[in-house]
Amino acid sequence: MSFDFSSVNWVEADQNPYGLRMLDCRSVTSNLVSSSQDQAVVDQFLLLRSQQAERLTGQAPEDSVTLPCSLQYPSMDKLPNGLNYRAEVLEDKWDILHTGEYLYFLRSWTGHLVFRAHLLPAEDSLQVDWIQVEANMLTEETSYSICQVDFLIKSHLYRREVPHPVPVELPDELSDVVLFSFSQYGRWAFYASYEYTAAVRLL
Repeated sequence: MSFDFSSVNWVEADQNPYGLRMLDCRSVTSNLVSSSQDQAVVDQFLLLRSQQAERLTGQAPEDSVTLPCSLQYPSMDKLPNGLNYRAEVLEDKWDILHTGEYLYFLRSWTGHLVFRAHLLPAEDSLQVDWIQVEANMLTEETSYSICQVDFLIKSHLYRREVPHPVPVELPDELSDVVLFSFSQYGRWAFYASYEYTAAVRLL
């Protein structure tokens, strides 16, 4: 399958409101369609639409590593227990669940738990003080995992059209960045940035 990347372009930091050099992926990612020739994959996706948060209570990602962080967001209505973001189509790559003091981030096609974020009790904001991630998901720059969680919260819970991080080791080729972005974030892959990994401060 071939893709037309002619409309994809880098936008310099001084030419966008985010202050990051980023790749505008929207012309491709908004038109890509996810599919699988394996009916079992599709059936699994549909089955997971009815999953319950209770099955994750007390669980952490397999062989997880804990990363301290300091993420803070504007106040929002109290998060109900259960799915706070439910993938609607195959182009949605994540489910986000809340139970107790944790947010759980799962791949929507498989239900695989990738991240768990710890929420601090706060009335006037949403705060995360550490996350857990599978050890084999860590990249050369550990802040990348924190930035992934940060992006997923901003985009999927707050519904903000914001840049998403890409790992520093990913080749700086248009096709590589766009296809990687879509595989990770699907139709939520708006703007890819290598600089995003420096946007979240580690404690």
